[in-house]
Amino acid sequence: MTINKLGILIPHMGRSQFSFQLTRELNLSVINNHALDICVFVENIVQIPFQQYFPIMSMYYAYNYKGPLVATSLTTAKKLINLPLRNQKFFYIWDLEWTQIKDKKYMELAEIYKNEDVNLLARSETHARLIEKAWDRDVLGIVPDFRIKELTETINGTK
Repeated sequence: MTINKLGILIPHMGRSQFSFQLTRELNLSVINNHALDICVFVENIVQIPFQQYFPIMSMYYAYNYKGPLVATSLTTAKKLINLPLRNQKFFYIWDLEWTQIKDKKYMELAEIYKNEDVNLLARSETHARLIEKAWDRDVLGIVPDFRIKELTETINGTK
């Protein structure tokens, strides 16, 4: 089954390397592939420093989204897990956030990383190995720098 819709959950579209890369990839996808309907859902609405060619909506609207959803942070992954939807759910791990948390609470992190309803996607081979060792869980795929073509191929199961 080929996906024609993709929802992405992010904390914000403010100034960050991830926001820049995400905007770049999504803009290219919109320009080059009109068949893929992309929507970004944000936790915090901030001034967007980049030109974008895709819709950005409040996280609230993700509750009615029909299509695969990809979380991109621990906070958005937790929201994704709690969405009462039967959508395909993915957690794209751009950053190894758990390594930067001062007071780690293993059980709270395990609820996200070990949740079988959410497929894990890694940014690199190195991240994938670390995730698999730390959480004793397979990573579905490796998608460097949120490349949309590779992301959709992985979701479609064709990669």
